[in-house]
Amino acid sequence: MSDIMIMSVLCMMVVMAIVTIVSNRLFTAIVYAGVLSFLSAFLYVLLGAPDIALAEAVIGATIVTTIFLVTLKKYRIFNIYVLSTSKKSYDFDVLSKISNSLRNHDIEVHTIHVNKKLEEVLNHTNCDMVLEKVGDKVYVHASEGNQHMKEIAHVLEKEIALGKVKMIEDA
Repeated sequence: MSDIMIMSVLCMMVVMAIVTIVSNRLFTAIVYAGVLSFLSAFLYVLLGAPDIALAEAVIGATIVTTIFLVTLKKYRIFNIYVLSTSKKSYDFDVLSKISNSLRNHDIEVHTIHVNKKLEEVLNHTNCDMVLEKVGDKVYVHASEGNQHMKEIAHVLEKEIALGKVKMIEDA
């Protein structure tokens, strides 16, 4: 009976390890890894090592999983959509200054180049900001109440003063 139970737990551990690796969502993978750790603690109990099982349950299944989940909650991606017909024709100085400003706040910046209409991009669910170049001027569009607009305006104040950049808060 004990051997069957041990083999069953080992099989479940292999399944959980595979599911953890192939999971598409990071949150789900973290939860699966916590379950895997809990299964290993249970295996230690079955093998007669309750002290190791307790350490694994407390550290592996609880503390580490909690730390991963808190870290994931703090992780932030800022999506900047660039409207342009050609990547080469775009003024990357403005984009670079915005990206560097946001990275200083531990925000990962993703730049997405698209050939769509402004309204279509602004209505996209994961759009934080849109850069649009019209002639020699760059328009920075962000949703109303975007918490990073003041800092970005400060970083671009020279370009704004020269009339190269215009900040627009869209409703």
